[in-house]
Amino acid sequence: MKTIECDAIIFDLDGTLVDSEICIEKMWRIWAKENDIDYQKIISVATGRTTFETMKIVAPEKATKKMADDFAERESLETEGLKQIPGAQKLLESIPKGLWAIATSGSKLLATSRLFNTGLPLPETLITSDDITNGKPDPEPFLKAAFHLGVASEKCVVFEDSAVGIDAALAAGAKVIGVNPQSPTPIDAVVDDLTTINVSCSRLTNSWKLIINVN
Repeated sequence: MKTIECDAIIFDLDGTLVDSEICIEKMWRIWAKENDIDYQKIISVATGRTTFETMKIVAPEKATKKMADDFAERESLETEGLKQIPGAQKLLESIPKGLWAIATSGSKLLATSRLFNTGLPLPETLITSDDITNGKPDPEPFLKAAFHLGVASEKCVVFEDSAVGIDAALAAGAKVIGVNPQSPTPIDAVVDDLTTINVSCSRLTNSWKLIINVN
């Protein structure tokens, strides 16, 4: 067992709390076909990035905010294969509401749709692509989440799966637990899913202390 202490926890969403791989691949395949773009080129850079940033990388001449917004609206209606990462609901329900957040590269519309359709709770702090200027691997999403939680980012633990998300969390100074991570970068712990994670909390004078046990 490994023990990690923190003041708050920040979760990525897709691939970390929600298995949305089928949805994501389906929507990018459709977009690739509509715009005559190599799907493999898209999927090689899309994981962890905002839709708009992905479009700018693979087709800068076509990428517009309207196109990204339209994509997000269509994607929010797609639910094929959508399910919780094992252990996600039990873990979230074990943490006091004000001590955890989600920082996702998806839009607010998409994030709330994912949570609703998988039955996961909506956090008090939800940072989406609508709330940031610079997406992952920039640390802004995690820095903003920590700010809204009222905690220094260095006192947070981030749960992430993507390489760009892990880079963003490390750049924010947070500790990182990788959920089946797509990166060889050294981090604090690695798990296959969330069933091996337990969180206990204790009340200090003016704050809470969270203890994460990784089995």
